[in-house]
Amino acid sequence: MTTGLIATSYLEIGQIGSLDIRVPVVTIGTGEPRLAVLCGVHGDETASLAISRIFVREMLGRSLKGSVSIITAANPFAQSTGTRVGLMDFYDLNRSGLGKPKGTFTERLAYQLCEYLSQVSFVVDLHEFKMNTPIMAIYLPHEDRAIDRRSLKGIRAFSPAIVWALNFSVPNEIQYSGTLLAALAKKGVPGFAVETSQLVVLSPQEIQKAAEGLIEVAKCVGVIDAMPANASPPAFHRTPIYSDSAGIWIPTAPLMSEVQKGDKIGELVALDLLKQTNVVAPLDGRLIQLRSNALVHTGTSLFSIGVEEASITDRIRSA
Repeated sequence: MTTGLIATSYLEIGQIGSLDIRVPVVTIGTGEPRLAVLCGVHGDETASLAISRIFVREMLGRSLKGSVSIITAANPFAQSTGTRVGLMDFYDLNRSGLGKPKGTFTERLAYQLCEYLSQVSFVVDLHEFKMNTPIMAIYLPHEDRAIDRRSLKGIRAFSPAIVWALNFSVPNEIQYSGTLLAALAKKGVPGFAVETSQLVVLSPQEIQKAAEGLIEVAKCVGVIDAMPANASPPAFHRTPIYSDSAGIWIPTAPLMSEVQKGDKIGELVALDLLKQTNVVAPLDGRLIQLRSNALVHTGTSLFSIGVEEASITDRIRSA
């Protein structure tokens, strides 16, 4: 075993104007197995850094059987501008798959990240939603049963409140088949993504819970010599609901409540400040995401309803 000493290295990506763009990698410990944690794939999502800070603090000084690498700015230029995508090409890093060594800047960035991450044992990709959400793991199904099972075991160890089970046969979820994690799974690397609320509303308890979940994943991967947690979070297929018009959105139903078709979820006040429309649930399920009070436009996501997928819940339990 090695002591959890820390070192920083960089992936050299290229230049934007006179700026050299490098991806920082903070590594604790040495050798195999290797757990990687991704932060900042979208530059305006910063909760991952708060979570990783606690995770690093907990890992330092431990006796490790391998190593943990935290990529603190997977999309460094987008992080520096506080934008979801890099402003030089407006490509979404998390829709660029394996990338291209001779493509656009973002495609080259995706390529370099995938080349690096293809050497690790497991990947956790940290994100945040603009809608409030409980700590949520995202499960990407994979045809390789061994990779699929290892991903499910990692989710079980992380012990999220809920799991969003992606369904690539649904039109609005096909886009997620091009994520970094989906690309890495094709190269034999298991993993899952995490979604939280935005950092500005994320409680210290939720940050601590997510960091503790990463510790449990490190146990599951074998970096820490201990038995990981053995949770059975429910898995849901997710249906997002969007606003039909602009206005002031005021939610009235509590997050994570059980709802039935026709139940009132919130109110949309028109911009004349007079007309008010009740927004109701279009199907039965669980209110797994909910936007706070906000000025919204036509097409803004207001909430998501999850319908539990018992077969996937069972697979997580038995992984």
